[in-house]
Amino acid sequence: MALMHLRKYLHLAKSQVSPADPAEAAKPHVRGVVLIAFSQAAMSLGLDWEAIAAQSGLPPETYLDTGVSVPGDAALRAINLVAALSGREDIGIRAALASKAVIGSFLVAPLRIALRAQPTLGAGIRFLAKHIALQDPGQVHEVHEVGQLLVWKRRFTRPELNRNPHLMTVLQAASVLFLRDILGADWRPHLTCFSRTAPEDIGPFQAFFGKVEFGCEGDSLVLDRADANLSLPHANPEVLKTIEEFVTARGRPDQSDPLEDLQDVVLRLLIEGDCSLQRLAAEQGVDPRTIHRRLKAHGTTFSDLLDRARRSLVESQMGRADQPLSELAAIVGFSSVSTFSRWFHDAYGMTASEYRRLGASATDQERAKALMDRAIDVVLGVDRAGRVRFCNQAVQRLGFDAGRLIGANLRDLVHPDAVISIQSLLRIGQGAEPSNAAAHLGLQVRRADGTYQAFGCHTAPIFDREGRLRELLIVLRQQPETCPAHVDGSRH
Repeated sequence: MALMHLRKYLHLAKSQVSPADPAEAAKPHVRGVVLIAFSQAAMSLGLDWEAIAAQSGLPPETYLDTGVSVPGDAALRAINLVAALSGREDIGIRAALASKAVIGSFLVAPLRIALRAQPTLGAGIRFLAKHIALQDPGQVHEVHEVGQLLVWKRRFTRPELNRNPHLMTVLQAASVLFLRDILGADWRPHLTCFSRTAPEDIGPFQAFFGKVEFGCEGDSLVLDRADANLSLPHANPEVLKTIEEFVTARGRPDQSDPLEDLQDVVLRLLIEGDCSLQRLAAEQGVDPRTIHRRLKAHGTTFSDLLDRARRSLVESQMGRADQPLSELAAIVGFSSVSTFSRWFHDAYGMTASEYRRLGASATDQERAKALMDRAIDVVLGVDRAGRVRFCNQAVQRLGFDAGRLIGANLRDLVHPDAVISIQSLLRIGQGAEPSNAAAHLGLQVRRADGTYQAFGCHTAPIFDREGRLRELLIVLRQQPETCPAHVDGSRH
């Protein structure tokens, strides 16, 4: 199950975005997940985090995203201010514990899965150390074997970050918490080394880490060989191979689409059996209202994301004739078969049993046509000149019979203001690369009664063997808030 969807959401690792401005990139940066940890610790101690953030010069809200890259100087000011106001030298430990309760592991999904898929814990730690740039390009990890011990070192590439004791403490503590998920809640490292000077009260450090040393050359966790050699119960060579291919192809993370990232998190949470708006918000380190605002800005809702994730799972699992519908219902998040059956019929226009019977004997082409005819989105296929060569049954939502649109010009089906946008879409027929704005735009589409309805537009070019554009598929998804109607193509 995990392998099937691993490729789909592996790009979550790309959420750590490096600054585009070279001058900005030269400055130290801290991942937003660290600021979430300290914000939670501050609030648990009754401190005013918003005031701390403002005083530190943190950009509004950006530090509340787990993968956002935060300017290091502002981040360190906030961390030091939390430590000073709380009067706690162990604030890094408290921050890691608070973050664990809210968002779980510091590790992004691909690294978390990869570590658990390794044959042993030591192999997992080595994999993480080798590919830590997928999570944070500013960190460097090293793993060494010394006798019966495994030494896991870590440092930032920027010295000013290494010198902050609270920042290094939260990273060490977060790693211990992750290892406890595997080794047990009472597990302690053989030794935890800190480059920081010893605090006045080392009691909280000893209580959490066990044996500790301060004033060391670097920061590291030391594990017993027995712990490092522990066989992991979820070892999976196939999953591991998939992730290794992924990380080999990407030396550093790059920009990702925020909406796709959220869609992928929803899919992962659905697979893990705990998908809700509250859980999605917790994964992102924000409150549910913030998630709602972000989705609204992209013209969608959490229900839409959940529905798409369910469709993705259903369409990948329905071919298994040996799988009971009760099991499939549970996989996609329904507590009963009856509730799943009602959702399935609404989504596909047939029962799950009928779909499965059709799928057993249908060709890929027949299956694709059946699904497309029952899709809630309007799908048009146009040639290089913009003439409609294909449309699915969803055009009836616009008041058209499917046959009536065949041969129509796409330019005549949109508001006059959108003709230029349509021309930019069709330019890919002459070899131009579609821009993000062209490939994902909003269109007002003419209905049969002459009014216009707002749709989000997504495109997919289909090429022949010689690389020439054969057809451009255009998917029109109704926007949750429709724009004012324009009658008879008049402009307002």
